[in-house]
Amino acid sequence: MKSIIVASTLTCALLLSGCGGTGEEGSRTAPATSPAPTAAPISGTGATAAVKGDAQALGVLAALDENEIALAQQAIARKLGGTTEDFAREMVTQHQADLDKVRALGVADSANAQALRAKGKAALDALAQENDENSYRNAFMATMNSDHADALKIVDAELMPAATGEAARQHLTQARKLIAEHYERAQAVVSSR
Repeated sequence: MKSIIVASTLTCALLLSGCGGTGEEGSRTAPATSPAPTAAPISGTGATAAVKGDAQALGVLAALDENEIALAQQAIARKLGGTTEDFAREMVTQHQADLDKVRALGVADSANAQALRAKGKAALDALAQENDENSYRNAFMATMNSDHADALKIVDAELMPAATGEAARQHLTQARKLIAEHYERAQAVVSSR
């Protein structure tokens, strides 16, 4: 009987030693290793084409402005009042002014701009589903925070490198400063409530 226990213990030990630990290549629970990892676009839009030239870079910036205007107009229509509604009104005014300047410089539509518009529409539709005023306010401000943080990354990583003309580069530099101010303002509105 003792030899059966020893034999079964050794058999179990041998079987378990071949399984590998968690995360090891031989483990049944380890994630599969990708044969050729690919980088995701920084903008998070799903578009994979690189932004090329001034008109496309400004077209993406225009899409960012359009999204923020639509979100802010929706918040204003909800009559939230207080600092949230004041913030939304500022966003409409400032993003509309930027959009007018961008369009005057010349914009081109691209897959990236279209993907950003689709992402903006999805965010707008999701916010429209919020029935409770406080839930809507929180979701709106969270969206504004994340949108402006993403916009900073997009400007830095995609738009500035794509722009070649001095007018486009100057405008993108000014727009980046404005986006950074909006991001800080959004954070202040969230923390003031």
